Amino acid sequence: WGMKNGKHSWRMRIGEKNVFYLGVAAKPLSTFEYSVSESQFFLLCGGCTQTTGGAVCNRNLSPLQGHDIVEFELDCDHHTLMIRNVRTGDYGLISNLPAVEYFAYVCLLLEGSCVEIIQ
Repeated sequence: WGMKNGKHSWRMRIGEKNVFYLGVAAKPLSTFEYSVSESQFFLLCGGCTQTTGGAVCNRNLSPLQGHDIVEFELDCDHHTLMIRNVRTGDYGLISNLPAVEYFAYVCLLLEGSCVEIIQ
């Protein structure tokens, strides 16, 4: 279920315990150093965005709360990833993404953390 061309969108609902990374990743993906891999672009639970490899984010989001819905829009043709908190309308736009195939990315860091894909 890779995304390489066109626009793709999805939504995720976070659980009560919100210690996670959510976003997109490209292969190869490091399983050892999740937060420094050059193939990951994501939102941290506190609202910060992580970018590497020349990609930039226009701003960080406010911290998420339990049961928030996070919306993602990946535009492969324009090399951007929009991440938006549906509850607050707060959003960030990561631009200058490498032109590669992406996959939705979830990394849960705390026992009992959960994320539900709802769209």
